[in-house]
Amino acid sequence: MKGFQKGNQYGRMGKGRKFTAEHSRRISDAQIGDKNHRWRGGPIEFKCVVCDKLFKRRKNSINRSSVKCCSLKCLGQYNSINHSGHNHYNWKGGKTIIHDRIRRSLKYRIWRKEVFERDNYTCQECGTKISPFHPHHVPPFELSKIIDYLKHKYNTTDTEVLYEGAMKLEFLWNKLIGKTLCVDCHKLTDSYKNQNNENKGNR
Repeated sequence: MKGFQKGNQYGRMGKGRKFTAEHSRRISDAQIGDKNHRWRGGPIEFKCVVCDKLFKRRKNSINRSSVKCCSLKCLGQYNSINHSGHNHYNWKGGKTIIHDRIRRSLKYRIWRKEVFERDNYTCQECGTKISPFHPHHVPPFELSKIIDYLKHKYNTTDTEVLYEGAMKLEFLWNKLIGKTLCVDCHKLTDSYKNQNNENKGNR
């Protein structure tokens, strides 16, 4: 106990003991690799599915998706190909893609401007004149329902076919079926809520 209290070479965990460089090396060598009681087999070699580069990962990473790729860059490329669009587990036919494409079209922008000008840039629900505003297709002419109608009509989910079909629907671009809404009022509509839920799952 006397030595322990003083903290010399007989103290707890060898407190105060000084080893030579050779002795320290032998202690270290005795704990390296399969000599260590926590040894689990060491890193395992894998081949990157993107660039074919060989790389190593620890055994506890085998069940993770990262073992397929050698770097974050390759992992991003792999996910963009295999976990997007129709390859995504929550794919619902590409509604988000066709929605965005229609909204970027010239016809939509012209229709949008006509609706805003007719309503004098005023929300038709709360009366505010503070922008921004959203053009809203009134029921039952919501864009999501029109897309579902086109899918049934043409029996396809092809984005190009649906887009061309939407461009040919004259009633869809009639300002009488649209109205100006402020952002807050638009968020209260059923079509906005449904589209927002679809956006969470589509890629």
